[in-house]
Amino acid sequence: MLTQTKADQIARIAEGLSVLHKIASSRAGSSSAATSEYLEELRQKLVSEDFYLVVLGLFKRGKSTLINALLQSEVLPVGVVPVTSVITLMRYGREPMANVSFAGGVKRKIEISELPEYVTEKGNPGNAKGVREVEVRVPSATLKSGVTIIDTPGVGSTFMGGTRTTYQFLEKADACIFTLAVDPPIGQSEVDLLKAIMPHAKKLIFVLNKKDYADEPSVGEAVSFCREVIQPSLGISDVPVYPISAKWAIEGYEEADSHKVAESGLPELMEVLDSLVRSEKQEILIASTATKALKAAEDLRVSQEIALKSVQMPLNRLEEALKRVDEFLKVVETKKREIFYLLDGKSKEIVQMLDEDLETFKREHATEFLTDLETYAREALGSKRNTRETASMLEDRLGEELKTVFSDFATKEEEKITSSFSELADTFGRQVDLLVGSVQREVSTLFGVKRESSAPGVNLTSEHRFYFQSRPFSQSGLTFVGDLSGLLPKFMMRGTLLKKFIDQAREAFEGTGGRIRYDYFVVRLDKGVIGLKREVGALLDSSILAARDAVVDGERMHSKSNEEVESALKELNRTLGEIQSVKYQLGQLARGSPDPEARMPSGSQGAEQRQGTGFSGGR
Repeated sequence: MLTQTKADQIARIAEGLSVLHKIASSRAGSSSAATSEYLEELRQKLVSEDFYLVVLGLFKRGKSTLINALLQSEVLPVGVVPVTSVITLMRYGREPMANVSFAGGVKRKIEISELPEYVTEKGNPGNAKGVREVEVRVPSATLKSGVTIIDTPGVGSTFMGGTRTTYQFLEKADACIFTLAVDPPIGQSEVDLLKAIMPHAKKLIFVLNKKDYADEPSVGEAVSFCREVIQPSLGISDVPVYPISAKWAIEGYEEADSHKVAESGLPELMEVLDSLVRSEKQEILIASTATKALKAAEDLRVSQEIALKSVQMPLNRLEEALKRVDEFLKVVETKKREIFYLLDGKSKEIVQMLDEDLETFKREHATEFLTDLETYAREALGSKRNTRETASMLEDRLGEELKTVFSDFATKEEEKITSSFSELADTFGRQVDLLVGSVQREVSTLFGVKRESSAPGVNLTSEHRFYFQSRPFSQSGLTFVGDLSGLLPKFMMRGTLLKKFIDQAREAFEGTGGRIRYDYFVVRLDKGVIGLKREVGALLDSSILAARDAVVDGERMHSKSNEEVESALKELNRTLGEIQSVKYQLGQLARGSPDPEARMPSGSQGAEQRQGTGFSGGR
């Protein structure tokens, strides 16, 4: 239940969000529309007491299985390949059901059994169906208290769209379950993901999943290792890491085996989550929403200040300012292209490194690979099995050997590429930060409007993780020989089949190397670069175009009568006062020290608070 203090705080944040939403909605431009949508989403989440518990982690860490264990029911699809491809929200409902929201705004009600068709890479490859998110309702006690559990695409899987989707959702998180796994326990990619989460999540819970993969001493060592890696990143001395087996928990619930459930470690995690909901949920939700609203309020304030200064400027100065903004926009575009050119060049260097490593790997392993297969083939062909059965055995062995040898290469190569791309993204991000800073300085120079708090840096770290998805190899050569077995002497048939098999193995070795190079590395790298360019382009455009829109609004006012201008100035001052008052309130709530007597101001109160700023109606 809400305490009266928490209820008052929620009401005041909701009131502030409504004020900001009304101001944003009254302005023209796509950036204002996006701000309005974001503010309304925050308000709806706050008043409904939704608490977003986001389950994050790299792919193949068992996130969907963990969520099923928390729900005590196998609701979400799981598998050995990266499964989750879109954001999936789990909420309480008396009857199981799901709603699919598409990018165009259309919604479709589906059965729970239909989920794989929309949320998995197999059923919805590359999100070809344009799913924005899926909301699942289930009668789970875990969700009944208002917690919404969010399953996210595994960061760094083959599918780069999933990585971007997960990063874009981080700002909505109130708390996160950061999912690790026993084998391997933690790596650099997870440290990078952790750094991206920290500015957005007010609470982090670390889970070491798949403890069924190792014995108890090994699990203990993995927990200790994770703590040693995580603690410096958080800057604290004690980080709880909860080892569990989501698999054991699910099996225990299905078999009504309380001992197995206890052994899974899930009950201890559930106690932590229950405590979070009971004692910390409201506080975290209030602080988290206030912080996010505060950033949106500052963006609105800057835009409003520019509009106000534009109205006050003499028309000739305003036209000159607009001309400088347009000229600067061209400069920004040129610098952006230069950064993109640098990014393309560095990404090609990564591909060159991959090519050199692949050629070295093939030289070192091709002979041993073919020799081992030939030895196996001679033994198989010397048995009494029929030709068709032997051919099937050989194909199976070829597939297994290809996966074994190239998975080893891919595992090592992915670490190199992940590290190289992370360094590239960091360098690229610093360049973009400098460019965004130059935009803000230009606006400040032209209009004397400064941000009251520095904007966070651009987080462009994007992990690339390899997942080996085995594909069936052609069977035409071996089957063809098998069909001729009755026409050839036995010794000739075996010799022909052996030669065909070795030729096919040699071709498959080369083909698999090329396929891994292109499908699993080059394509993902290209998509990652394209995604970074798109996100940076949108960021830079919004930074300077929002300022330009405000200038254009001010320029239009110069064609109005003095009475209309005076009225517009009063309205701008009033709304600016409202924004400042909302910012003050949100700042207190975000810091956890709200003034219990303070209220959101009326328009007249906001105007009074702006006295002394020098904003008046002269032109």
